[in-house]
Amino acid sequence: MTYPSAKAPDPAPLVAVDGLTFRYRDRAEPALQDLSFTVQPGEVLLVSRLRAALERLNPALPPD
Repeated sequence: MTYPSAKAPDPAPLVAVDGLTFRYRDRAEPALQDLSFTVQPGEVLLVSRLRAALERLNPALPPD
């Protein structure tokens, strides 16, 4: 006779975001719109500003 294996329940997410919209104070258009994600235990989330990183690498980069 075989028994079904018991699966441990998935852990609750450490962070859960649903429907986030973000707009910079001086901009009319949202920078992020309707963003949803979860971060599970053991996962890593990196949030970066690509433009800021490029400006650090190349200070002569023309402005937006």
